Amino acid sequence: MPGQAALQGKPAAAPVLAAAPRAGSRGALACLGWAGLAAIAAFALLALQPEPVPPPLEGTTQFRLPDGRLLAYDVRGKWESAQHAAFWLHGIISSRYEAMSTELEVLHALDLVLIGVDRPGYGASTRDPHRSFQTFAKDLTALAESLGIFSFFVVGVSGGGPYALAAAHYLPPGRVRGVLTISSPAPAGLMTPGERAEWDRRVGPATAAFASLYRRHEAVARAVRDWALTRTGGWALFWTVLRPLALNAKRTMAHVDVACLDNDHPEYFQAIVPESLRQRSGAPLFEDLAIFLGEAWAYNVSSVSPQLAAATHFWHGTGDLQVPDVSSRALHRLLPGSSLTVVPGGGHFSYYVCHATTQRTALSRMLVSAAAA
Repeated sequence: MPGQAALQGKPAAAPVLAAAPRAGSRGALACLGWAGLAAIAAFALLALQPEPVPPPLEGTTQFRLPDGRLLAYDVRGKWESAQHAAFWLHGIISSRYEAMSTELEVLHALDLVLIGVDRPGYGASTRDPHRSFQTFAKDLTALAESLGIFSFFVVGVSGGGPYALAAAHYLPPGRVRGVLTISSPAPAGLMTPGERAEWDRRVGPATAAFASLYRRHEAVARAVRDWALTRTGGWALFWTVLRPLALNAKRTMAHVDVACLDNDHPEYFQAIVPESLRQRSGAPLFEDLAIFLGEAWAYNVSSVSPQLAAATHFWHGTGDLQVPDVSSRALHRLLPGSSLTVVPGGGHFSYYVCHATTQRTALSRMLVSAAAA
């Protein structure tokens, strides 16, 4: 075991004939009527699409946190004999099963075990009404201690990247030995004007729409987030936003990512994504977007020790449509001493998921740099 083991108005004086609506009013009413019918038709079409079915929960391991919540995790690798452990923090519309994308042969060769963890609200982890970067870092610590692990590595993919860096920031020295991020976003408020312009120019339409909401209409974004945390709002946003995004995820991906999933990793749409939708609530999506898609994050990316900075590695593909690689370049600039690897033509995740050589290189660099530090 590594490291030991949420008219009344006044009555009229006399009957009067209602005035005929003006042409402009009729036009507006007609537009509203057609818009309503279109919305109903769209909702009906979405409801008729096949429902992604989450895998059975049999065999799922859930740890009960001190406050009573459950944290679901899944182990990838030889738990009994591995010398190193890394927590795998999944992206948005994903789950703990994302860790299965790393080849077992790679893990065995590196003497490493991965622990995929569902963030609160995703998969089989209980939602935390007060979730933040810091609270999730504490959740990881509690889970590590329950597993007999004192120090560990953290791997964050896409939306999991900011949480991996947060663990390095919030946890006491010695807990986090190294960090690897794969296509992580960066805090927009700390990007240079040139970096922001490049990000805006290259990002795909889905991410651009959410970024516009959270960066230019903060009051509206907060209202949507707060509504998502309610029972009714979470249900409504699941059916109108999260579920359609999940069902049409391929439309937001680079061609190289789609080819990777279609040819080599059917488990993405058979297990990883369906599991993320288990609770049928839009809350986790809008919680994550509110936490790290705004102008600033709740912590300083640069405030880690020089030793941990030297063991922090940013990886990104130049063909990423969901999170342009300028994000990792910005993170690398913000954390002096860190390492940056840009993969020419790489998509959002295919350069890692579909290439065992890249997996071994990325993970081994993290392990070696931690040992050197």
